[in-house]
Amino acid sequence: VKVITEILPVDATYKTLSWESSDIDVATVSNNGIVHANGVGKCVITIKTTDGTGIVTTCNIEVLPIFVTNLKIVSPFDKLIEGETLQLATTYEPENATITNVQWEVSDSTIAVINETGMLMGLSAGGVLITATTTDGSTVYAEKLLEVLPIVSSTITAEINKSTGLIDLNWTAADYVKDT
Repeated sequence: VKVITEILPVDATYKTLSWESSDIDVATVSNNGIVHANGVGKCVITIKTTDGTGIVTTCNIEVLPIFVTNLKIVSPFDKLIEGETLQLATTYEPENATITNVQWEVSDSTIAVINETGMLMGLSAGGVLITATTTDGSTVYAEKLLEVLPIVSSTITAEINKSTGLIDLNWTAADYVKDT
């Protein structure tokens, strides 16, 4: 954005101005009045004559956030086993959104819990709805259904068959095998 100034009279001898921002974290200003947004907030651009007349004017600037308009939860798996953890993430649009943090929630904290970084831990078998909501004030959210599978163990038993003298092996396989 360029701040437009007009120096009067038109035939003034000294036309040089100085430019200053009250908060460079919000916006900076170049020597020719081009304002560059650096962060969300408000600041004042002060323009002064350099000819010794002491003429000063100001321009109020407000930098608004770029809100998330689309959010998606990304997970490498749709299932996890009790006691396992799974790192969730989000993708968002537009890519230049100002605030991209999300707040995580689970529909049933007896099935799974999630921390502020999106690390999900399965606690007990069942389906759980994960919700990620933007913290930029746009109230955009995404949901994903994940399943927590019970821990199931495999067993192998060995018995000697008394009539044949051979060893009989019995194997009970797990119902669930972790995806790799």
